[in-house]
Amino acid sequence: MPAPRLTVYACAAVLAAAVSYGLLRMPLQLHDAVEEIMAADRSPGVWASFTSTIGETAYFRPLRIAETKLLFDLSGGHYFAAYKTFHIALLVAAFALFVALLPIETWTDAAAALFALTVFAGLHTFLGLVREAFPINHFLQVAVLVLVAVHLSRARPRTAVDVAANIAFVLACLTLESGVLVWVAAVASRLAGRRGISDRGLVVMTALLAAYGVVRFMVLAPHVQAMANASGYFFERLEGPEIRARFGAGLSRFSVYNVLASIATVLFSEPRGGVFVFFRALSLAAVPPRMWINIVSSTLTTLLIGVAVSRRTERRGPFGSAVLILAAVLVASAAASFAYAKDEIMSAAGVFYALVAFWAVRELLARNLHRAAAALVSVLLLVAGSGWAIRTIGVAHVLRTQAFTVRNDWAEIPEAMEKRGTWPTEPSTQQLVLRLRDGALRMPVVNPWFIPRWADRVFDGDYF
Repeated sequence: MPAPRLTVYACAAVLAAAVSYGLLRMPLQLHDAVEEIMAADRSPGVWASFTSTIGETAYFRPLRIAETKLLFDLSGGHYFAAYKTFHIALLVAAFALFVALLPIETWTDAAAALFALTVFAGLHTFLGLVREAFPINHFLQVAVLVLVAVHLSRARPRTAVDVAANIAFVLACLTLESGVLVWVAAVASRLAGRRGISDRGLVVMTALLAAYGVVRFMVLAPHVQAMANASGYFFERLEGPEIRARFGAGLSRFSVYNVLASIATVLFSEPRGGVFVFFRALSLAAVPPRMWINIVSSTLTTLLIGVAVSRRTERRGPFGSAVLILAAVLVASAAASFAYAKDEIMSAAGVFYALVAFWAVRELLARNLHRAAAALVSVLLLVAGSGWAIRTIGVAHVLRTQAFTVRNDWAEIPEAMEKRGTWPTEPSTQQLVLRLRDGALRMPVVNPWFIPRWADRVFDGDYF
């Protein structure tokens, strides 16, 4: 293996290991997770869990419910180990699949790949893949399956590839609504000249997409999620009732805003959750360094991508393929955000943004630029790369802070659940929740008050 490739693989392994360690230091999530675990405890089997929520909830995510039950049964009572192992396995797969898309033969390739790695892990959409689990992070699972589809599109055409691609599509759609991105990525790859997935395979996948649409939006239409989630709108954050009162329940300028805001958040790290947090802070003359770091690093990277794309003479090839896939996934993900803006929905698009960043930086580094242009590109790469490095380091800070928050959430059990009326009545389920609580409280977690105050100003965090 060439030394440049080995170096990048080693750096990716270290980065994945560091994030995995942060996951292991975080207790199992309470909110949006304990209810799923209790349901798994009550369920008689995996198939019963798979069918239990079909037509009964606002979401259509039966595979995630079944996976929660399967891991629960396989854990042998070691629930933390089971769910965290699955989360880490998905995380490692995401890193491996991403790096495997990068052709690394020279040290120029390695430099571009290391830059792309920091974009991959430093972009705020990545935080949605690691900060939470329900108890399975479905956003991460879909991102992995989309990457699998792109790899399959690059493979040697054969029936097994078509079968694998369609299995990936079905798994993704049954995990999360944005699983349709597997189809989007497969079609975009085909348009870019990638023939690993045959026309016949794409026809089958398109038929499956049509069947999914019929089931999701016609058979289950009365249960399709309404516009009930909170979302940002320029400088404010609106709750579901406020959104309906101001804009109505159908498509409106709010829907258009959400789509455009979702595209912008990947390209410029602003807005966040639909809220222009940077410009809001700027109007108050109180912009913390982390916002400058986010805006500058993302804007410079998008600028470099734009320059590299505009200077390309060959419209096809791997760079063109990456740009086309990013455009397709970015637009499709943004369209899926029409009801409310949520950074996690754009996580798959963030992965391909990092991939395009690799090709852009690689092309700029390989060009014979004039001295002034070379100096300018060097400065831009230095500033942007430094920003992404800080953002990547900040992932550990976010996970550490989240661990403290989750642990404190468990400290209020069972009183908080009794107050909300969600405390289980079955003694066995009560014992399960108390066991989860005791395990969470036994975990040694760093109190953020012992972390230097500058860390909250430099590293990313919650804005709402």
